[in-house]
Amino acid sequence: MSESAVRVSVIIPCFNAGPYLRPAIESVLTQTRPAHEVIVIDDGSTDGSGDVAASFGSPVKVYRQENSGESVARNRGMAEATGDWIALLDADDIWKPEKLEEQVIALQWAREKGVEPACVYTDHFRFQGHKIWPPSKREPPDGSANPSLSVLLYAANLPSASMFPRELGVRIGFPEFTRISEDMLFWSELIAFGTFVRVPRALAGYRVSSSQQTKNPHHDIASLEVRYQFAKSSSHLFSENDLQQLRSKLSRLANLHRLSAFASGHDDVVVRADDFIAGIGGRKYPLAVPGTRKSWKLVIGFAQSLIQQAPETYRRMRSLIVGS
Repeated sequence: MSESAVRVSVIIPCFNAGPYLRPAIESVLTQTRPAHEVIVIDDGSTDGSGDVAASFGSPVKVYRQENSGESVARNRGMAEATGDWIALLDADDIWKPEKLEEQVIALQWAREKGVEPACVYTDHFRFQGHKIWPPSKREPPDGSANPSLSVLLYAANLPSASMFPRELGVRIGFPEFTRISEDMLFWSELIAFGTFVRVPRALAGYRVSSSQQTKNPHHDIASLEVRYQFAKSSSHLFSENDLQQLRSKLSRLANLHRLSAFASGHDDVVVRADDFIAGIGGRKYPLAVPGTRKSWKLVIGFAQSLIQQAPETYRRMRSLIVGS
């Protein structure tokens, strides 16, 4: 199949993203390689987001539904799509103009090497207003371990940077039982069907805002809970040895989030983390030392600075603690 024959359907799930939806759609319509179609799923918005999407006219197909969550919206988009490949874009993110073109070139390159990818993704950058952080560069799993386990722990790809076959997307479907870490669960299923190919250019932009789900202090522990429950119920993906490795690494991650919550004064999150660690047979790091909260606050502040200013350095440090 030639590059021109690859039909990419772009799916944008949207809930009350009025201020950001227009630049997101514009970044799709100005691609150097046009998309086959642009689909916006208005997931019960109350701020006129659906009308913003509809104002673009025929280039954008708009479907409206009651608020049901991002997974339901993405699955609806895949069901309505007529392309061969699906490219996701969150309603508050953006693409650089050559994003789709570079992904299709990478797809054709892989096929020439005899590889049929299950996903082609680009690097991404984080931005807020005019501020742009250094790009995030994440290699796909190297095959030395169960790739489904690798992406369940550390997803290599951002949804807005990713493209995958529609047939596989429809077959797997985004999990509708949760509204947390749905993409990590989806990737762990998807990678069982084939290789993930990385385009080493930051062509997708992830918008940083105070309203994001990840800003909730309970989010990180809730994500670990969801991922562990998913793994336990997915014997087709994970062996007992995989689950043992997962418990060990999730325990370490939970301890890191627990320390962050302790430093920030979110004692309810500390209790939730304690329960999770105990439930998977992990060991808790000590906290109750005079002056510890202030000390950990300094350490966590340094780590958060690294995440923003030197994400690769932070990722290497975290891998040393948790295990790659």
